[in-house]
Amino acid sequence: AADAHAAAGAYAQVASSATHALHMPSHIYLALGEWKGVVESNQESYAASVARMEEKALKDGARGYHSFAWLHYGLLQLERYEEAEQVLKDMLAHVPKDPTKGARGYLVGMQNRQLYESGVRSEALEFNPDVLVDDIGISAQAGRSFLRAQLAFESKELGILTDEIKWLRNKITMAAQQVEGSSIAMCAAGTSRYAPTENSINMARVIHAQLRGMKALLEDQPAQFEAHLKEAVALEAQTNYPAGPPRIPLPSFEQYGEWLLARGKPAEAIEQFDKALARMPKRSKSLRGKLVAFKALDQQDEVKELEQELGEILAAVE
Repeated sequence: AADAHAAAGAYAQVASSATHALHMPSHIYLALGEWKGVVESNQESYAASVARMEEKALKDGARGYHSFAWLHYGLLQLERYEEAEQVLKDMLAHVPKDPTKGARGYLVGMQNRQLYESGVRSEALEFNPDVLVDDIGISAQAGRSFLRAQLAFESKELGILTDEIKWLRNKITMAAQQVEGSSIAMCAAGTSRYAPTENSINMARVIHAQLRGMKALLEDQPAQFEAHLKEAVALEAQTNYPAGPPRIPLPSFEQYGEWLLARGKPAEAIEQFDKALARMPKRSKSLRGKLVAFKALDQQDEVKELEQELGEILAAVE
């Protein structure tokens, strides 16, 4: 990605009204953890899509929801949670007007990320856990299950969580019967966009293990929860590195790192956060988890280095 940085910056200038061209450089920025670039690229890309939609009197499905989802994720990584919430509110308002497959899929992912990344349930934000996903593939289906599971876990509704575990298991079984091999779904369209792949099935299996982990916690079985976490990280290690906002809404290495921190194992937690950061450089929660771990180990040089890195990331857009 570093070798493509200059080309990405140049490409962002070649077609000032082309939604996709304006978005594409952000693939490089995301791979480098340059969140300012991710945000700016996708602000411009989404604005270009809206201008085109209005000029041609198109339906809301013509909005650049791909860019909108990336913008939302970039804002979350910059910890600009209120701005990210407003983007999601806009998404929740736009999608019902023209609920295309793409729009519904992005809505699922954005809700998951807002709920987990911000760490706060805003009373002003009403989630929609009933997005139709039966026609848009295993990734969206697993994402909606995770959304419902998060909400059920918060309210301690074990029955709903159990139902989601069963539902997703059946969807994974069905998808595995029609797998088309491993591939990376980036910005490509076409008839195979929502077809299951080995990679998408493995990601769904990670989420399924996380759902079972949530159930174990509700049933006060911490050892079983950790067993499910270990299964999740082993499965995620077999998946492709994310080429965009992660389709596993709560990256399992990050989740395991936070669990180890809570159990008083900061050195082991750092190993997990490093694995998460190797796949997704400069993720805010992974950096902050690692910072807490270094503080617990009283490794002051590493603490100062991480505090400086976080400060530079957050100051980039102030």
